[in-house]
Amino acid sequence: MACEWTDRFADLKRWGDYDKINMPLHGRIHDNKTDPKSAYKIQEIWPARKFDAAKHMAWPMNPDEISRSNGAYRQTPGW
Repeated sequence: MACEWTDRFADLKRWGDYDKINMPLHGRIHDNKTDPKSAYKIQEIWPARKFDAAKHMAWPMNPDEISRSNGAYRQTPGW
């Protein structure tokens, strides 16, 4: 788990908390961006993901690596 200490997405994947992954992200949008005490609105800042655990738990393998492996490697399921 090198360098994942700030990656909330990786944590949620590892814990199997897919419902939280598929929700939109919300944040504060301040009226005055230089004053954190200014009035703000909460709004969606990132749309909901379409996380499919069967596909997105692992990255796809490079097709060239699969070809060079002489059948030892197979493509990651879903990719």
